[in-house]
Amino acid sequence: MRYALDRYVPHGRIPGNLKCSEFLLRVGYLRKHILQEKNVPPFHRAVATLETLDTGITQMNQREVESLPVPNEVIPYLTLYLKGGKYLDELEEKAYHVVSANLIEPS
Repeated sequence: MRYALDRYVPHGRIPGNLKCSEFLLRVGYLRKHILQEKNVPPFHRAVATLETLDTGITQMNQREVESLPVPNEVIPYLTLYLKGGKYLDELEEKAYHVVSANLIEPS
């Protein structure tokens, strides 16, 4: 069972930007609430920017991505998303193991 539903993309919006914002929100949620990491980048600020861009982030080059008005700590995650790596899958697996361990041996 998924911990978050896939996002509906309204007509006229840029799907790549909304999918990237969903990626950032999931990463932030997992790191802050499940893995309970400190100093999680302010992903929500980048999400607000991405969702209002007139240009698709998938059409931008690295320099354009780095010049977006988002917190600098978020830029590496935008790059991870654009490169299509398995970061979110690996993070979800790590979170699954943390939750499973806590079910077996509560702290």
